[in-house]
Amino acid sequence: MKLNEQHKEFAVKCFARFMTRTEVVKAFLKEFENDLPPPPEFEKFSEEEYQEYYNEKEQEETIKQKRIRKEYIAQELKKHEEHYTVIHGTDASTKFEEDREKLQEGIRQALYQSELLEAKRNYYLDCQGEREDHREELKRDISNQLRRFNITHPRFPNK
Repeated sequence: MKLNEQHKEFAVKCFARFMTRTEVVKAFLKEFENDLPPPPEFEKFSEEEYQEYYNEKEQEETIKQKRIRKEYIAQELKKHEEHYTVIHGTDASTKFEEDREKLQEGIRQALYQSELLEAKRNYYLDCQGEREDHREELKRDISNQLRRFNITHPRFPNK
């Protein structure tokens, strides 16, 4: 960001009030919020695009990840089988076998939804991180430019 005359005057006035450079930068960011360059824009994905991203990720899955997924589904099926035993008693195994495919599909769908949500969350966190990096870079840049407008600085402009 290039400082113009009003920015420079503001900085000199702030330093004249014996404000530290950090305080001047904070005041500058508040005062000239509309003059600051905007943070980077990020794409907003539709649900289908997230699903496409997830499907690509699923195809790149390693053998270990596939094994972990299968183990998770097996554990969940075991929990359902125990639940069926409590509810149906002696008919539990036949009822469980009848519903096994539906239960397995439900578990896969729930796992899919949670992983899709995790992908969205990770993308959002990446965007937040990049915005914070932009803000910190902007603060550093402004701070470096403003330090010259402190009267004690050797390169203070003569007027």
